[in-house]
Amino acid sequence: MAEATAPHTLTDTVEPWLQQVLNPEPGEERNAVWLQMDAFSRGDLQAAGSYPALRYFLARLNERRAQALGVPRALVIAAPVGLDALAASVAPDLWSVRSISLELPAPASAPPSHVTAALPVHDKGEPHRFLPSMTTLEQMWNQAWAVYQKKQKSSAKKKRGRRTPPRTQINPDLGFALAELALQQDQLRLAQRVMAQLESALPWLTEASPRNATQQQVLLWRHQAMYWMLLGDMERARGQPNAARSHYERSLKVREQWVASNDQSPQVLRELTVSLNKLGDVLLALGQLDVARGYYERSLTLDEQRAASTDQSPQALRDLSVSLNKLGDVLQAQGQLDAARSHYERSFTLREQLAASAGQSSQALRDLSVSLNKLGDIQRALGQLDAARSDYERSLALDEQRVANTDQSPQALRDLSVSLSKLGDMLQAQGQLDVARSHYERSLTLREQLVASTDQSPQALRDLSVSLNNLGDVSQVQGHLDTAHNHYERSLKLREQLVASTDQSPLALRDLSVSLNNLGDVLQAQGHLDAARSHYERSLKLREQLVASTDQSLQALRDLSVSLNNLGDVLQAQRNLDAARSLYERSLELRDQLVASTDQSPQALRDLSYSLGKLGGVQRALGQLDTARNLWQRSLRLCEQLVASTDRSAGPLRSWAVALLNLLPLLKDAAALDAPRVHPDWLADAIAQARDRPEDQELADNLQNLWDAFSASATPE
Repeated sequence: MAEATAPHTLTDTVEPWLQQVLNPEPGEERNAVWLQMDAFSRGDLQAAGSYPALRYFLARLNERRAQALGVPRALVIAAPVGLDALAASVAPDLWSVRSISLELPAPASAPPSHVTAALPVHDKGEPHRFLPSMTTLEQMWNQAWAVYQKKQKSSAKKKRGRRTPPRTQINPDLGFALAELALQQDQLRLAQRVMAQLESALPWLTEASPRNATQQQVLLWRHQAMYWMLLGDMERARGQPNAARSHYERSLKVREQWVASNDQSPQVLRELTVSLNKLGDVLLALGQLDVARGYYERSLTLDEQRAASTDQSPQALRDLSVSLNKLGDVLQAQGQLDAARSHYERSFTLREQLAASAGQSSQALRDLSVSLNKLGDIQRALGQLDAARSDYERSLALDEQRVANTDQSPQALRDLSVSLSKLGDMLQAQGQLDVARSHYERSLTLREQLVASTDQSPQALRDLSVSLNNLGDVSQVQGHLDTAHNHYERSLKLREQLVASTDQSPLALRDLSVSLNNLGDVLQAQGHLDAARSHYERSLKLREQLVASTDQSLQALRDLSVSLNNLGDVLQAQRNLDAARSLYERSLELRDQLVASTDQSPQALRDLSYSLGKLGGVQRALGQLDTARNLWQRSLRLCEQLVASTDRSAGPLRSWAVALLNLLPLLKDAAALDAPRVHPDWLADAIAQARDRPEDQELADNLQNLWDAFSASATPE
């Protein structure tokens, strides 16, 4: 709306404005009304005749203030400086309950005349929507809250003695926007304060949802669903997945009731998919993969429906890409790697399309970066290390571009730290330890900065613990055991703190078990076997608990197999061979199960070959040479399969070399039909990689002796 320059009558001009504010169309109840007043070139704002339509509009609106305050939609008046006095004098009652008034500086330069600036519209809850800065939103909310409290006290004094004092109004949308942005930026305390204020001011948010789809009840549905969803987000940020699940379920119930009332507009369906995805996320974190997958599949179906019904709008396509990624995540967790990759690739294609049409916005770059990291993860799980590294490098470049483009938000900095860690992991797997360390150190610096700036949020503390573990890993591989020990201890303390503060969430318990294993590894390498055993036993106990509480998720089963092997290692080192064998056998049973459950994924096959080798070693120590030979032959065949399918990556190649060295002394005849092939190019690469690892110098010497022996006797096949 704009000030009329030559109205026939003021009533003709103003009445449509009043109708827009007071009687919105169905579905438009939350949409803001924007009233823009253009300054006269030589107008005197103090003159009585200035802006007659605005005067008339505000006066009539003030007369209908009861009706206006009953409609929870925003009215934004953009006017030249000085008109605030006019508004206060013409509409004193409305002016006294305004949310905020701001005086904004003039822009440095006007936009080109051929560019038409889009009028602000109310945003309907997109998770990554544009919002004002945190400072501006907090200032707006604090002023609105102060006005609310003042009005509440005044009403209480005036109406004291009446049975039902009038309910003081405050628009919840501003509070929701601030709480959402605070959670995005890890400002948990601010989010908690705002949500508590909303609950105290608007007790109907927690009441039973209405059953009738009247205009006012539909608005109540929207607000209640948003309230419960943000409470769920807040509990997840606190590390309370079970509480988050309860809130998400309430939000979903409200939105399903809304859809059932025959409101199947694209926006309502979109809000339903958000609830489905939120609930899927927390169930995935709780290890309930099948249930999470069911919610993600429902969300994907709705998003595909919306994309078709909205002529593939950018928002619908982006939402579809999010659902594809989420379903890919649960498929990957279930070991269905090819299916997961297919979903990730579809999501990436959509995001490339959106980036091309929307320009290099920070959100578009972030979406591409996230998809590239997911593709890198799945390529790595499939053993395609060079392809994974390429994806990680592209993702890192995008995150660095975002940060360089002045997006120094906590989210952008965290994304950069994640990409640095992922590429560091890849470089470490490829044996480039110094470069990996450099990436880990950069990531650690960012995460220490984020811990300091986010009130030590659980997410920031967890990220810091991951970086410390990464540095501990590379330090241990490089033979710097004391440095590794220090990093692991710092990480362990953080994770014990997180377990205590997150009500023992499955993620926190798993992280703690990882840190206990890491510290046990370095203690064993330092010769402290009793201390290492104690840490391994604590880790094993946690992982048995997690297997029981997560419906035997694949991740929990694999973690349990790792702990069984670790404890078996230290028992074997202590010459408790029968106990070690029992643990290795349990681990082998789990890994046979995982190979069958994951369609023979490279990770599952490598784990199986490792367990076969472990059990072969203890059988040899017990004098069971035939059994040991059979186990190592199985292990070697798996290693050969993995080396051939993963471009001779460092992990499978090392496993192949170890299995070869173990097996050869047990063969009675090197020319036997079941004798292993010694691939000269593989052996040369294995020697070179072992030389680069300080802890593998003995392995490198043994491999060199093997090479020399074969070179002296015959050309290796």
